[in-house]
Amino acid sequence: LKNVLLGGILSFEEDRCFTVHEADNEMLKRSNPEEALTSIIQRYFEPIGLPEDDQLVKHAGKHRNFEFQDHKKVWASTAFNYRKRRPMEHETSIPSLGYDHMKGHDLKREMLRRMWRPLPLVRNATCNSLSEFGLRDDFIAISVRRGDKSTENFVFAKMNQYIEAIHTAAQKHFGGTVPKIFVATDDCTVMQELRTLRPHWEFMSECDNLDTHEGHAGFALTAMADWSIEETDAHFRKFFVELYAMAIAKYFIGVTYTNVSWWVYFMRSQDKDTFEILKTPGTEKRESIEW
Repeated sequence: LKNVLLGGILSFEEDRCFTVHEADNEMLKRSNPEEALTSIIQRYFEPIGLPEDDQLVKHAGKHRNFEFQDHKKVWASTAFNYRKRRPMEHETSIPSLGYDHMKGHDLKREMLRRMWRPLPLVRNATCNSLSEFGLRDDFIAISVRRGDKSTENFVFAKMNQYIEAIHTAAQKHFGGTVPKIFVATDDCTVMQELRTLRPHWEFMSECDNLDTHEGHAGFALTAMADWSIEETDAHFRKFFVELYAMAIAKYFIGVTYTNVSWWVYFMRSQDKDTFEILKTPGTEKRESIEW
């Protein structure tokens, strides 16, 4: 997600064409070829950049006149790549877009709105699902990520950390009353944990709409190889509902070991006081909100 956004910004800055190469996307690979998608973008989003079969893209490929943005290189600590990352206080000017000395986070937030638009069918389904939760008043959204993140030597945030953060947020931003809490998670087993810890609080989640929690006890990228198209669509339907719930919530609580937190940050307003990242062992050297 980050690299697509950063690549789009760079293409405008350098006045070059932009395309998203998905052939090596692990999320597309399936054991049964009949259940495979050819593109995540084309299935769920309005066009981002030029399609790979565009004549300009083909011409650039034929003459090797292109630059592939490898995410590992972009995040390497060099002065040039520091510019590519567009940290909070870094300024960028893009005359073709009317941007003059725009700070990094403002630029990312603005470009996200330009580039990243789910298809109308996806947007409508997402809005309909959100309306069924009755989130008409201000609420808190929390993001709980587990699954294959355990392979990256992170210690998952404890449910008590979320409880304490919710309580503090309620005192500061909700007049001391705990509002509805939307839980976005890849591990639906946390719902029972949260409800046991605070049975009088109102937790809600897409997990409650699933027929079974089997296969929803932590996302693992490798497991997608065995998914059907129907299961893939269901995964992304749940993901979009969660993403937009986190974006519109008055207060957000998340963790730094998932890119979803940063994507939500740029979808939200610029008020950092309503965006909280929990501290967890193993993430001390990861990028902070300033990045």
